[in-house]
Amino acid sequence: MAKPLHIHHVFSSFNLGGLESRTCTLMSLLGDEFCHTITATDGGYAAAARIAPGVRFELVDSPAGKGTPLYPFRFSSLLRAVQPDLLVTYNWGAFDAALAATVDSICPVVHTEDGFNPDEATRLKSRRVWARRLVLNQISAVVVPSRTLRDIALNTYHLRAGMVHWIPNGVEPDQYGTSGRERWRAAWGCAEDEFLIGFVGRLSAEKNLGTLLRAVAACRLPNARIVLVGRGPCQAELETLAGELGIGGRVTFAGFIPDPSGCYGAFDLFAMSSATEQMPISLLEAMAAGLPVICTTVGDCAEILGNPGWPSAVPAGDLDAYVRGLRTLHADAELRERLGARNRRRCVESYSRERMIARYRHIYLAAAGRSEPAANPPAHSRQNR
Repeated sequence: MAKPLHIHHVFSSFNLGGLESRTCTLMSLLGDEFCHTITATDGGYAAAARIAPGVRFELVDSPAGKGTPLYPFRFSSLLRAVQPDLLVTYNWGAFDAALAATVDSICPVVHTEDGFNPDEATRLKSRRVWARRLVLNQISAVVVPSRTLRDIALNTYHLRAGMVHWIPNGVEPDQYGTSGRERWRAAWGCAEDEFLIGFVGRLSAEKNLGTLLRAVAACRLPNARIVLVGRGPCQAELETLAGELGIGGRVTFAGFIPDPSGCYGAFDLFAMSSATEQMPISLLEAMAAGLPVICTTVGDCAEILGNPGWPSAVPAGDLDAYVRGLRTLHADAELRERLGARNRRRCVESYSRERMIARYRHIYLAAAGRSEPAANPPAHSRQNR
């Protein structure tokens, strides 16, 4: 019997965010014809808890010396030891692995470009652009979740059209609803008559959550509360800012929730204020839950919502527009209900999880030179850290 296709996934971090959540979903649903090795160059593997039981995967640490000239050579040695059928790299933080596999012709490579760090939020670094042009044109495929990234891949990186695959993110709408509303609100100390503004994601610089806090403070909504679900390097800074704005008692830092699907129904409004995004999964999840949304017009966010305009989508960095949008959505329950229903319809109709998984599966098999499903492997094992 043919063995399962062995994919080595390399991330800068495998702590939970939208990219990592999607990858866990793929691993969980691709089936027995695949097995996986995961390497996070920062040693963070919290997202592994989201991979379904029974999926065969192993966690293998990154070589030492990241950022040094020897690091790609050390990654080459790691890849030769792991012996994957396919290497899948994610964003610039995993680029050394793609370089190592390509230069040494170790295995086919699929690179996933999912977004940018804060240092490239407004302008791409020319050295990285040239590196992407040189290396990515030598690999099997590049996958992007947004039109914006597809255009950058074609027009800025000058990648071959046939190797760039635009695969929109997808979710399963039935996983998101209102059944846990009372339980989650009670856990967060939120009364039923409070207006709960929710965010789910990493508390990192590119999410620009300071704008959300400043907007809520400026709105002076007496019954508003914010819940930030997630962890990240900006938490202490945000806690300090909330106190300085006089809203510290109305901001709950809920921390990491392994499966946040049930908590969306507790929100009255889902809010994002990102400085850079592409196709955030948390936005799709909020839509699947039937929530009204306020977000910034970065990446494909406005298009994901169906280009609704204000008050659902406002220009990034425009605090006044964000404040006006929040006030309007807070004051008009009928508008919120109408927008939430439209968001759910659009999610169901346009962002199918099954279609997303089928397209990734096809690309992975094709890159590895397989056209037919492999026979089922022996019973799966799982190695945890």
